[in-house]
Amino acid sequence: MFQSLRPRLNRVFHNSLVFVERVLPALVRVGVERAVLLAIRTVQRLIAQSIVLAEYWLQRALDMLHMTNHVPHPTTPASAFLREVAEHKKSLLKRSRRTRVIVQE
Repeated sequence: MFQSLRPRLNRVFHNSLVFVERVLPALVRVGVERAVLLAIRTVQRLIAQSIVLAEYWLQRALDMLHMTNHVPHPTTPASAFLREVAEHKKSLLKRSRRTRVIVQE
């Protein structure tokens, strides 16, 4: 009764065994390789973005330092406060050395 089904079942089981032994591991290997490549690209992209972000913040810090240390152009007028401080300093320097010393007791 099942003698006619035996060759078909043999082919089905053989094809299933070939799929499980050869095709499925190859598919898994390809999937794992793609996942690893994707992970590597993602890590590289994150590292590159963090480097660009660090460069941006370092440039901002450098610009802020440059602004604090930048000597204004001599043609730009000084503010009234700075002129007053400069005049006071000149008046202090005109005094004799003995009267310039501040002694607190």
